[in-house]
Amino acid sequence: NLSDALKQLEKARVLHRVFHSSGNGVPLGAEADDSDFKALFLDIGLVSTSLGLDLVSISSMEDLLMVNEGALAEQFIGQHLLYRGPTYRRPELFYWNREKPGSSAEVDYLISVGTQVVPVEVKSGKSGRLRSLQVFVSEKKVPLAVRFNTKPPKLSRLKTSVAGMEETSYLLLSLPLYLVGQVERLCKEALKSGLDDRNLET
Repeated sequence: NLSDALKQLEKARVLHRVFHSSGNGVPLGAEADDSDFKALFLDIGLVSTSLGLDLVSISSMEDLLMVNEGALAEQFIGQHLLYRGPTYRRPELFYWNREKPGSSAEVDYLISVGTQVVPVEVKSGKSGRLRSLQVFVSEKKVPLAVRFNTKPPKLSRLKTSVAGMEETSYLLLSLPLYLVGQVERLCKEALKSGLDDRNLET
């Protein structure tokens, strides 16, 4: 059946399942739901080939974000986040969703940096709404969130604006796709810098 086939592909490391986590604290795996997941391929090259795409012909990161409504960029970020830990540790990655009538939300990925849960969004183009990210921040009261897009790096202090939810102040670290390998270091620096508002852009 499909479940067995997915498990076999996962054992062969052809794909990895990204499980839903409630994201209330670390370790994220403690609240993971094995029945709720999305799949990541082994490599972005396999994804592009299966879609009939030629990555060489994609001339800019902005083009990459627009392919298949950002799915290729989400794969790129996901595979790097998956393997950011020590080589002796089994790769794992999580995401978050909330299914409520008229108020559903999904955050692309959740990572842990020290004792902090950090939500990560991959947005198409230079803009892109952050509603789901704001829902997570408002609900979980996390101090930092990360957005990957095509803009230069920027650290901002923002306030959530979600109908029916309490306004929450948080730090938003915006990074270009190519800095995903430095995300943990930059998150730590952001949390440290965030203690002093003089270091922030608003």
